[in-house]
Amino acid sequence: MDFESISARISKCEEDIKILYSRTNKAEVNQARITEKLDNVLVELGRVRESIDSLKGKPGKRWESLIMAIIAALAGAFIAYILK
Repeated sequence: MDFESISARISKCEEDIKILYSRTNKAEVNQARITEKLDNVLVELGRVRESIDSLKGKPGKRWESLIMAIIAALAGAFIAYILK
């Protein structure tokens, strides 16, 4: 092996290392983007869960309001019947 051959091999290795660093950097950037998007998805999922929970509670609240109105109407009718 002569000096030119060794120099060419070293140059090739340096180019390969630069390419590897570039790919590694791109992978890190992509990973950061993916992590950010995943965090946003998790936040949105939390909001959706809260919305679903509030929607689940609404029919129960409406039912309770209906029952209270019926009881109040029956109590009022009973009191009116007694006072007659």
